[in-house]
Amino acid sequence: MALGLERGDVANDAVADALRTRLQWTRDQAGLALADGDAKAVAAFGQQAHALEQQLLEAWRFAQAAASPVAGAEAIDGEPPPSLATLQAALAPGDAWVQYHRLGARWIAAVVTRERVHWADGDATGLDERLEALRFQLEALRGAVPALQAHAAQLHERTRRHLQALHRQLWAPLADAVGASTRVFVVPHRNLHYLPFAALHDGRQWLVERHELALVPS
Repeated sequence: MALGLERGDVANDAVADALRTRLQWTRDQAGLALADGDAKAVAAFGQQAHALEQQLLEAWRFAQAAASPVAGAEAIDGEPPPSLATLQAALAPGDAWVQYHRLGARWIAAVVTRERVHWADGDATGLDERLEALRFQLEALRGAVPALQAHAAQLHERTRRHLQALHRQLWAPLADAVGASTRVFVVPHRNLHYLPFAALHDGRQWLVERHELALVPS
């Protein structure tokens, strides 16, 4: 049963607490289903968890707007977004700005440095399923379900495989453009916000070992 959330309920902490409790229960059930190898149950609980996360996200957005209505209006009606030249001037030497966008069955990304702009794109086929599978592997690794401890090594290996596959799909096509940038600002799009970019793995090292990463919401 999904919990309803109306605009007027946002200020009520009990609603958010109920959502979080149900979300944790759903994740725990998904972990148990994963341990049992029940793919159908994992998928069903995954859909429920995603719906609950969306409700929590909307609750947070409404709460922010209610707490600071003037700031929200300024964000919409104020100055336009900075130009490319302004962004490049704000980047320090060694910085790179990576901005993703999901576009149907493809993804595109702009890699901006002080000197140039590079465009990359790739196939998004299977991306949603891969992200969903990674999220459940990470939840299982948190150890919320004691029954999964015996499968820790297997879960670690599965998680690494997902992270390597996501690196190949999303980061490898733009890795040369990012180059040896010391600090990289990453702007995800849609469900890429759920991806732990720092944990992407190229088969030799984690992405966070190559760059200092900073996630930017928009």
